[in-house]
Amino acid sequence: MASPGSPAPDEYAIIAIAPSPAYLDVLDSLVPSIAALKKAGHITAQLTDQQLDEKKRCVKCNARPLKTRIRDRRPAATVKNAAPKPANASTKKPEFCCKFHPGEVKSKIWSCCGQHVSHPPCGGSNEHQVEPDPENRLIRERWEFEDTPIQQHPDHRIAVAIDCEMGTARDGESELIRVTIIDYFSGTTLLDSLVYPDVPMLHYNTKYSGIRAGDMEKARRSRECIFGKTAARAAIFRYVGPATVVIGHGMQSDLVSLRWIHHRVVDSFLLESGIRQAQKEAEEKAKKKEETKVEEKAQEGQGQTRKGRGKGHPDGMSLQALAKKRLGRSIQTGYGHDSLEDARAARDLVHLHIEAAIAARMQRQQPRAKVQPKW
Repeated sequence: MASPGSPAPDEYAIIAIAPSPAYLDVLDSLVPSIAALKKAGHITAQLTDQQLDEKKRCVKCNARPLKTRIRDRRPAATVKNAAPKPANASTKKPEFCCKFHPGEVKSKIWSCCGQHVSHPPCGGSNEHQVEPDPENRLIRERWEFEDTPIQQHPDHRIAVAIDCEMGTARDGESELIRVTIIDYFSGTTLLDSLVYPDVPMLHYNTKYSGIRAGDMEKARRSRECIFGKTAARAAIFRYVGPATVVIGHGMQSDLVSLRWIHHRVVDSFLLESGIRQAQKEAEEKAKKKEETKVEEKAQEGQGQTRKGRGKGHPDGMSLQALAKKRLGRSIQTGYGHDSLEDARAARDLVHLHIEAAIAARMQRQQPRAKVQPKW
């Protein structure tokens, strides 16, 4: 992990950004409303009892029974609309709604069936089993969020960029295992640390996080990590106050992994989504205008049949794809992701948006040249 104040790699030397009044004004304008954040999947308040119930998982298969039932509700078949069953139809073996391995994993092999740990469940049950939790005490403790404290601190920054790495807990939930924040304007690394999980882990998503169980245990023994989400938030709150703008990419998952509620955020994913939506609307408007022209010509007897040519847009909304497209930078090419590298990429993407917005404002404010009359 990089230590606070460490310089950026020579490959992508970070250039400091001047927090001019115009720059800060645009940055502030990019902060979405709470309603917009909620629509984008951000947690903006403590979870309700119903939301907590939906978070409860089966202790056997880790599925969320209540959420599954709500999603799978369909009109019941009636005598009128029920499909007739052929007389010679074979009776299929009923599928279990709850599928799991009843054994234990030893050396990456299930003791129940002798298959590799990645093998599909060999057993199951007709009913899910949820751990008794009177008054939602246990689930509330697991899903308790913390708002950014209102207390001021001399180290609070105007803006920071953040990225987190997550593994998978034994109960199936995503669990914070690394957190990184950098000062948005200077690019200085403020915090970059492994976070020792609060709960037993199933795996560390090493392919994507780049973190092995051995790395975490080594950091624990040497006390070179943060212990738990509460301590991780405390470390962040040294640099982040209620007025701080927090920048990231698809950062609702980062904030959820931290169990943190913060309303002043700028998400490069949402900015890019806005650009894509505007382009789509402009293309649809142009297409409609062209279709109107063709129809008018057809009515005049001059119309020609034209073959439409679609314009395909690849998904390309991942941080890796956008860094390549917008920044000309290749990221996530090594062993898993690097939260420091990703935080810098999100920061630079937002910087591009702000520079473009400032340039557009200046262009609109320039006086138009007066046309001299011809005598």
